[in-house]
Amino acid sequence: MPIDALFFSTMDGWAQNQVGTQTEDFEIPPSTIYATATLTGLATTNDGNMWSGIVEYRKRDPKTGKDQVHIVGDISSTLDLPGAVFDTHVDSVTFGLGVNDYGEGNFTTSAFTVHQILVFD
Repeated sequence: MPIDALFFSTMDGWAQNQVGTQTEDFEIPPSTIYATATLTGLATTNDGNMWSGIVEYRKRDPKTGKDQVHIVGDISSTLDLPGAVFDTHVDSVTFGLGVNDYGEGNFTTSAFTVHQILVFD
């Protein structure tokens, strides 16, 4: 199956004495996709943790044209975001990044991630 398109972006986030989360949406024509999220870097001077993955994706029914959202992860939970999704008729993917700094000083905890979607249609 040849790759017809590739969408990707980088995201960074940080937190100081708290939890910080953010999401990023990709809107694409309905396609067969393989989407991945990968932590590529971190910087912490205190105790902290980071997480990255896929929060949800949306499929369009080719017969009715109606969209159905598939929630696959929880941005507020460190171990509840899948790193990859493969499915057909997908027209939107929402990625998430979370950073937690436990607040033991005046320094931040930072994370960097790469999000990509390989399109096969």
